[in-house]
Amino acid sequence: MNKKTRKFNDKKDYEIKQFKKQIDEKITELERTVDACDEIINNPKHHSVEKVQEAIKDYLLAEGALNGLELMADMMKNFEKKMADYYLELDSERIIKIEDKPELKLNRMDFRLLILSAFRYALGRMTYIVPVVANVIRESKDKIDSQAIDLIIQEIEDAEKRDGLGMACDIDVWLRLKKELEDFRSSKN
Repeated sequence: MNKKTRKFNDKKDYEIKQFKKQIDEKITELERTVDACDEIINNPKHHSVEKVQEAIKDYLLAEGALNGLELMADMMKNFEKKMADYYLELDSERIIKIEDKPELKLNRMDFRLLILSAFRYALGRMTYIVPVVANVIRESKDKIDSQAIDLIIQEIEDAEKRDGLGMACDIDVWLRLKKELEDFRSSKN
């Protein structure tokens, strides 16, 4: 991928993240409006008729907007999941092409360092590299030592706790990888 394409992708990722943030902020604002209107509607004797009518109107508008934004947020999550699946499909195609080439000879320590370095580079990024690295780890898990697998699982958990796994599509990729590695680890014990 050339610099121009990478810049374009990074910009798009940033714009999507900002858009999601705006949606979340608007949802919070609308939820507050609904709660405030709900309070007035449920206690009409403490307010004028006009105030209650205004609250009903605001409630209906806010509730409608809230439903629309929540639907939009769900659509964004589905889009990100589809993109993650698409990237995984692309990775599978790349792996098939790579298999035609001679195998790369690495000693255990170099292989371990390469896997951990790629993993740490990709963790938290919001680019195409996330599913690529996750797929390489997934396909190589039987060649990765148990300490490295434990380390990858732990670092995914730590990143998840601090909300550092990236966008929804990246979160899905990392959590799926973590589950597969945990299952693999369990099957070996």
